[in-house]
Amino acid sequence: MKKVSIIVPVYKGEKYIEKCAVSLFEQDFDDIEYIFVNDGTPDNSMSILQNVIDKYPNRKTNIKIIHHKKNRGLGAARKTGLENAISEYILYIDQDDWCELNMISSLYSKAKETDADIVGCDYYRNYPNRQEYIRQDYLNKSEDNLSKLIEGELAPFVWNKLIKKDLYTKNDIYPTQQITMPEDRWLITRLFLFAKKITYVPKAFLHYWKGNPNSICKNINNKTWEDILWYVDSTKQFLKEQGVYKQYKDSFLTYNLSFVFRFNNNLDTHKELINFISPKSKKIKYLRRTKYWKTKLNWIKKIELILYFLNLDFLIKPGRIIRRNILRIKFIVQRTIQFLILGLSHLIPREKNIWIFGGHLGEFNDNTKYLFIHTVENNPKIRAIWISKNKNTVNYLKNKNFKVYYQYSLKGWYYALRGKYYIFHSGLFDISLSASGGTTKVNLWHGAPIKRIRFSTTKNGKIVPLFTPSLKNKFSHPQFYVNSDFILSTSKRVTKYFAEAFRVKENQCLELGYPRNEILSYSKDKIMEFVEKYEPIETKKLINKLKLYKKVFVYMPTWRDDGRNFIKKSDINFEILNTILENKNYLLLLKLHRYTWLPVNLNQYENIISIDNQLDIYPILPFTDCLITDYSSIYFDYHLMDKEVILFPFDKEEYINKDREMYFDYDEVVDKELVVNNFKELVDVIKSGAKSTGVKNNLLQEMILETKGIESSKEIVKIIKNL
Repeated sequence: MKKVSIIVPVYKGEKYIEKCAVSLFEQDFDDIEYIFVNDGTPDNSMSILQNVIDKYPNRKTNIKIIHHKKNRGLGAARKTGLENAISEYILYIDQDDWCELNMISSLYSKAKETDADIVGCDYYRNYPNRQEYIRQDYLNKSEDNLSKLIEGELAPFVWNKLIKKDLYTKNDIYPTQQITMPEDRWLITRLFLFAKKITYVPKAFLHYWKGNPNSICKNINNKTWEDILWYVDSTKQFLKEQGVYKQYKDSFLTYNLSFVFRFNNNLDTHKELINFISPKSKKIKYLRRTKYWKTKLNWIKKIELILYFLNLDFLIKPGRIIRRNILRIKFIVQRTIQFLILGLSHLIPREKNIWIFGGHLGEFNDNTKYLFIHTVENNPKIRAIWISKNKNTVNYLKNKNFKVYYQYSLKGWYYALRGKYYIFHSGLFDISLSASGGTTKVNLWHGAPIKRIRFSTTKNGKIVPLFTPSLKNKFSHPQFYVNSDFILSTSKRVTKYFAEAFRVKENQCLELGYPRNEILSYSKDKIMEFVEKYEPIETKKLINKLKLYKKVFVYMPTWRDDGRNFIKKSDINFEILNTILENKNYLLLLKLHRYTWLPVNLNQYENIISIDNQLDIYPILPFTDCLITDYSSIYFDYHLMDKEVILFPFDKEEYINKDREMYFDYDEVVDKELVVNNFKELVDVIKSGAKSTGVKNNLLQEMILETKGIESSKEIVKIIKNL
């Protein structure tokens, strides 16, 4: 008999299984049995796992791989693992998590020292850009721990608990296949009740990964609520059968409310779900005990819930009207203060060697990013400072040794008030509207336009209301009405569009091209140097992956103003597309706008990758072969590399009528390019390898090629220095 069996269900885990397995095989504890249950995974998870196993010959004899012929679900995979385990203790690990290398030795030592049935520990909650330490405060008595577990004060997971196998088998407790959520809670509740001794190691050993889009916790639907109802009913019945329901009733009913608050923020839905899941939980004493009441709910939501719990629903609607008016007053006061600070900021002397940079939503991206890097690398006398309202960006740039400050920090305010030049690519809110008085504002913008923008945005021949000058618009949306001193342009034709769109004179437009496009002309070795120095590791990994394919397509459609699901209207069948790509060893990258909704889980497809919005696409583009787009400015940028372009304007008429009219007849573009109007035509082009028409496109010359070859960053810096 082994001392510890580690059971890992595997299903669509190719992105994570290597890291997980390595952390398990590197444990500083020898007497481990490893059981991997292949739950019918369709991806490369098992081959990746096998490659890892081959690197650990000393572990091979202790590894079992069990195959399910088809996917049966997490509960079934865990049950299979448990039935085949031959160790004294059991530890379940999820494929997308990983462990500290002393996890097993620490938990097993504690188990033997205390003769415990269960040993718990703290854990880390890991996100793409941060890590949180989650402490678990266990108590001395097992019944007290069960109360804390039921109420939600202890994590109900199996992966941070080493559990005696006998506790499962002697009490006939096995993972359930009835539900996918909350399967762990259902299982742990039973184990805690029968455990004679529960102990705890106050250290974090398990890294719980929260960046997996396939996670059960991120896919909430009607089945989820049915599962929760099943859990509530079955657990209540179990507690009654064991004669302890009255003892744990308050804790049980409290957590039933927590289910409702955890997965939904709408009060009307709360009412429906409370009645559906646990009507007896509708008491203020249970409401106030939930951690969501204590930590997650604002005072307005609390008042509405109290009224609902007191059956005073009729007061909620007038209360919301009052709230809306309070919020309006709050907005007016805040905006007035902003304008007062803006006026006062004109009085503060500015330093010409302090240049302030910022990106849309506080992110480090687009033209501003590339000009900032150039300025830092080549102009040591300029104090180039990035200001961001995104703390993740601040931390990222600090790690790159850049001067960066949080927008609302004292230093952020100080430099925003002292810098002479504001350089941005969207609007003044990229840095600070309030502190911008007396600055020279340089708007680098983010694309040579096809669709109309800003003050030239029209629908049915009329300027859209947002850009119709009025006192209300100027007060509510001042970022659009504070003019820039300079706008970066890519050609004389674009200058005419920008002069109208931004309400500036044509001589305020700098026809110098875009800093972000400079990397498109770099050698691939130089691009990789840039990636190593400035990009996250995910960019390098993706580029290396692209090299494995015969041809790489990148689909980059523009967004739709109303946020509608236009991908569905395109009739793209990702399953068919993936099969075609796989047969030809092609790859398709999807780089969608942050406001584009993609209601499809692409992780199930080997040859289609959806690129995270946080990744900069420009260092990746030179490693692709063909662009697929519609009305996006990427059309012009991509042509700078003389590569293939496919236009896919399947909804052109709807786009023009519902979203934006265009600066020119779209046929100016279409007539000179390879065009597909539906999914079938797109598939035919990909299968046949059809290429662009080769017809000279004068529009490209007039929109972007005029400035091709200009060292944009260098010229912009030179102009600003001479102001």
